[in-house]
Amino acid sequence: MKEKLRRDHPGLFSVLRRINGLRLAALTPIQRARRQAQRRLMYRRVFRRRPQLLAQLRERSVVRVAFVIIHRAVWKLDIVFQTMLADPRFEPFIVIAPDVSNDAAWTANEQDRCLTFFAERNWPVHVGATDSNGGATLSELQPDVVFLTNPHRLTTSAFYDVALENFLTCYVPYSMDVSQYGDSQTQYNLPFHNAIWQIFAPHQVSRDTFAKVQDIGGRNVVLAGYPGIEPLVATTEDPTSAWKPQGRNKLKIIWAPHHTIDVPELP
Repeated sequence: MKEKLRRDHPGLFSVLRRINGLRLAALTPIQRARRQAQRRLMYRRVFRRRPQLLAQLRERSVVRVAFVIIHRAVWKLDIVFQTMLADPRFEPFIVIAPDVSNDAAWTANEQDRCLTFFAERNWPVHVGATDSNGGATLSELQPDVVFLTNPHRLTTSAFYDVALENFLTCYVPYSMDVSQYGDSQTQYNLPFHNAIWQIFAPHQVSRDTFAKVQDIGGRNVVLAGYPGIEPLVATTEDPTSAWKPQGRNKLKIIWAPHHTIDVPELP
């Protein structure tokens, strides 16, 4: 619903964001303390389960890894998935989770786009369960490790809360983390960022920001580089340029603004 409102009524969305920001800023110290206590209770549940999950992982000869994707456009883990696919120690597969922030028709179309994209590569893929399709859930698929690709609550609890509280979860940001807004809370300090097992930061500035902003001080963050751009710098057998032939080398500029370009609060 939020994404649909943002897309179809950006002016109204901007006003509502401002109102919500004022509401949060107006929380009394007691309300803030209660909110923080609720978050810490959630972290405690997650952390209490983790030693058992790690012990189970160490016993596996083959590790089942689920990559949960909501939107085709933010898939940045090609090289990670391909590397695991070629390694007999891993059994990776894709799970296409429904986007519940949009209407059912849009969600079904996006799941179909994702399914086509991965099926054309002959990668193992499952369509995630919605209210109508009877698809798969993580509880049924029982992976050992789960890569989540979006920190926002855009999908069902089965692919968000259940994943965070019952599996070893990982997150690679779907962007380069080169912008900051809203006191960095949305990008670095959601309950998601604190409850997840491992976050792979794309650069040192991102790593340092997690350490400074996060409730748990960045202790689940690893500096790893960004797999989304590795194909751009990798040596390939085909050196043919993707650009049209030119008489001389020229500076190339790619203009690709974010879909929130018309939302003043966001970069």
